[in-house]
Amino acid sequence: GPFIFRMPDRSEICRANDVRELEQCILQVPAASLEYHASRQHFSNWLTARSEFAMAEVMRPQKLSDFDTAEMLRAQTVSELRSLRRNIRAGVISDLSRAVFETDGLFTRLSTGSLGGKARGIAFMNHLLAESGEILSRGGMRVTIPQCFVLATDAFDEFLEKNSLEKLVYKTDDDDEIARVFLAATLPEQVVRDLEMVLSNVHYPLAIRSSSLLEDNMLHPFAGIYGTVVLSNSAPSLELRLYELQQAVKYLYATTFFRGARAYLRSASRRSEEEKMAVVVQRLVGRRLGNLHYPHCSGVAHSYDLFASGGEGAQRSLVQLALGFGKIILEGGAFVRFDPRSAEAPSMWARGDRPSGGDQRQFYALDPASPLQVEGAHLRSPLRLFDLEVARRHGTLALAASHVAPDTGELSHSPGSPGAPVVTFRRLLRSSDIPLAATLANLLEILSEGMGSAVELEFACDLAGRDDMFDGEYHGPDVPQDGSARARMDQPTLYALQVRPVVTRDMMDDHTAEIFDPSAIICRTSLAVGWGARALVRDIVYVVPEAYDPAHTTEIALELGRLNRALDEEDRSYVLLGPGRWGSANHWLGIPVRWQDISRSVVVVEASPPGVALEPSQSTHFFNNILSVGAGYFVVPPRQPGQHPQGFVDWEWLDSRPAAWESRFVRHLRLEQPVVVTLDGCRGVGTIARSRAPDHSSS
Repeated sequence: GPFIFRMPDRSEICRANDVRELEQCILQVPAASLEYHASRQHFSNWLTARSEFAMAEVMRPQKLSDFDTAEMLRAQTVSELRSLRRNIRAGVISDLSRAVFETDGLFTRLSTGSLGGKARGIAFMNHLLAESGEILSRGGMRVTIPQCFVLATDAFDEFLEKNSLEKLVYKTDDDDEIARVFLAATLPEQVVRDLEMVLSNVHYPLAIRSSSLLEDNMLHPFAGIYGTVVLSNSAPSLELRLYELQQAVKYLYATTFFRGARAYLRSASRRSEEEKMAVVVQRLVGRRLGNLHYPHCSGVAHSYDLFASGGEGAQRSLVQLALGFGKIILEGGAFVRFDPRSAEAPSMWARGDRPSGGDQRQFYALDPASPLQVEGAHLRSPLRLFDLEVARRHGTLALAASHVAPDTGELSHSPGSPGAPVVTFRRLLRSSDIPLAATLANLLEILSEGMGSAVELEFACDLAGRDDMFDGEYHGPDVPQDGSARARMDQPTLYALQVRPVVTRDMMDDHTAEIFDPSAIICRTSLAVGWGARALVRDIVYVVPEAYDPAHTTEIALELGRLNRALDEEDRSYVLLGPGRWGSANHWLGIPVRWQDISRSVVVVEASPPGVALEPSQSTHFFNNILSVGAGYFVVPPRQPGQHPQGFVDWEWLDSRPAAWESRFVRHLRLEQPVVVTLDGCRGVGTIARSRAPDHSSS
């Protein structure tokens, strides 16, 4: 039966029907009632009667005399019950209980149907972490997933049917119109009630992530096609917060039918009718710092480095780490790169050198006061870029930054050194108290083994560890300093956000059988990635190197998009060449093309400007989608003094050809004889060469 708390006159104060309700009662009852039941072992007896033997075993040794005050007893008892419940529920997919909201479940399903690709990956991580948590936390760093609530695909189907949207979406390719109609439609009543229940109990910022049926699989990851909506979840009323969450869900539903998604589906030889959308409502990792919200650091970890060279080859793992939100990495911005398995986890700064312009000078953070803003198909993210001085005032640069000595220009890694801050993570990566590198290395190994393939992991870190999520959390006196809950709360935490399997070179093919006359080669590189291909192409589109100007990259992207649409209408493929980084959201760092702007390209060549050594765009969503549809990706870095060149582009030959169309920035060549594109995916060698003899096949 229930646990009934009574006063000495037998009047009932509170009753608990399960362990969750027992916690709530313990938080509420007077100290005298708490002491009465604790001194008589009532809690452990009741738990034993309900077969909660592990919890009863913890409760039984506790004595009233062990605590100085009843409030310390209250805090310890609730903390132990909560910790035990979390351990028991770890790795479990729970269905939402509409009777009592379960605060401790990390993965909760809100509707029936498929979870979608991204949510399946998160659920699988949750399961693996529950089994391997002891191994991962042995070094002192907690590893978990953020709390997630998944709206499965049946809600998507019901939404389309309820609002009669199935026919409309195939009558137009206007993204703005589709977005307006979807945002004006209404979600199913039960979905709204479930979302309201979630928001009534959680008050942290949210990341609303797409999780379509086809998303995050190895062959077609759909990375960045649908996107993520960030909500501050801080409006003054539940009604406003619920409205924003509904709009975010409906916006992601609409993106299923946007031009970019349709173009990607065509390139992947899939039909729009095959796709359905689930939605992940995920806690946005970070903490309130000043008037902003952001994690201490975020990144992307690869168990397999496609661009690795030397004796280790592809056995090398790779982590790309940035201060604040990892959006800056996915958009092709600056980050610190290191191998987590090396003895001291040296970054690009380990020797004290400083690549020109390659250091992170801004970071992404959330302004909690920012409301959701949607104009047609255009979503304005509440994540903003801030200078490092803001992070310095918050104290988050302490483990992230080194300093450039004003007199010598050398890097100093000592705390409090004078000079301009430079994000190196040198002190963090060599910290014995926060074993980030070792934890990531172990986590990549566990995930790779569990998924049976190489993986790409997105993660974020809270290096301080305190995790006050819910209004239902106990806010009374702190747990004693030696308490297990206090130790857990103060533990630095790595949050695994999402994981996807990735291809490796041993899965790729070699299609470079033809030997070319060296004088016929237009482009060659030893940093090529792709499945292996041989194609004949008569169209070449390239950005004129001498005319390239970062101030005009948005204009260049628009011109490329128009050319791509024209070639798509003619069913013609082409080779695309230009400076990296392709697909960067920051137009100062590269050309901000979207997938639909280059969907007809069979190979994308990233030829960095002279003197600028940019990292290949390995972790960007844009990069993943290029590979997934069978296109090749060639990186041609500028030749460094004293180093053997890793590739070249014959710009003189390209400039000497007559243009079918050209502007100040872009030239389109239509050749009488096709060029031959070959790619050895195993060795990473790519070549574009003039064909030997006339070829009458269509391309």
